[in-house]
Amino acid sequence: MCGRFTLRAPGAEIARHFGLEGDVDLDPRWNIAPTQEVATVRQREDGLALTSMRWGLVPSWAPDLARGARLINARSETVHEKPSFAKAFAERRCLVPTDGFFEWSGEKGARQAWFFHLGDHALFSFAGIWECWEGPDGPLETVAILTTRANSLVEPRHPRMPVILRQDDHSDWLGGGLGNEALFQPFPPSEMAAIPVGSRVHSPRNEGPECILALAGEN
Repeated sequence: MCGRFTLRAPGAEIARHFGLEGDVDLDPRWNIAPTQEVATVRQREDGLALTSMRWGLVPSWAPDLARGARLINARSETVHEKPSFAKAFAERRCLVPTDGFFEWSGEKGARQAWFFHLGDHALFSFAGIWECWEGPDGPLETVAILTTRANSLVEPRHPRMPVILRQDDHSDWLGGGLGNEALFQPFPPSEMAAIPVGSRVHSPRNEGPECILALAGEN
């Protein structure tokens, strides 16, 4: 599962990490939620390009946008065979830039949010797939994030985690094909860190650095 994430890196760092041409002008985000616009990177004929898409994949054949709110994630084990995802997996892949994601643990009403990031706080990306849906107001591009089984750091909080890609994985993922099983392995827990954060992140209406502020006594 991946239901919230961050992208706080400066535009110049994002451009450098993904090899993008031109300036990248993005506001920092601390609490990106489903149905919101997210930055994605995809392959075009002249190189990689940064594009904004709505988070929550809407299949081209869907009658309305409602399905997208449910299709924010796609299981890597079955993405190639599910009707909602198979065509996008085969033909339309992308990278979703990020520098951390959230999961929740505990009972309903007393949920604890956890922020997961790389140990060096570096920028990375999720494996994504995208679709173009023709709506009454014109075409709308939407995206889903692939998930895999959780590693030992994430598993105590959730059994699933996003598929995390290294820079060296970008071309393999974007190049297509079904031979991507190695990319779907859980990211090494030794290269990640997790901190419990406050309740501000619970609401998707909240933004700002307070969303990833560690609870007192944690760092």
